[in-house]
Amino acid sequence: MPDKAPSLQQQALAVVENRIAPEKRLAFAEYVERRQSKFKSEPVEIEEFLTSKAYLGKEGEIYPRVLEALYKLLSGPYQEAVLTGAIGTAKTTIAVYAWLGDSINSLFCATRIGNLVSILRLKSSSFFSH
Repeated sequence: MPDKAPSLQQQALAVVENRIAPEKRLAFAEYVERRQSKFKSEPVEIEEFLTSKAYLGKEGEIYPRVLEALYKLLSGPYQEAVLTGAIGTAKTTIAVYAWLGDSINSLFCATRIGNLVSILRLKSSSFFSH
């Protein structure tokens, strides 16, 4: 009975072992892992994005309840949200900061323009769907 053909993973490992010096394999593996990610770094939490001077720098300008609502909206299992309430209850503020905090935060962290376009297309459609 003939031996099974090596899997793609085994073939790739053989190529790496034959062509990359042992001391450079870890760096190569890290490079491959980074290339597979859509982000060069993970996007920060919404509160840090809005309040940190490294991003929007709005510390003290956003009510704590608005930050809490944004955190729940962006970290929860939601695909859509309907914001209702009286005038002045931060519906527009939450919508704008949710979009900024999600899309622009991803922009800062995207690795390649192709990833950025797909991220923004997905996020824009979730905030402005009809």
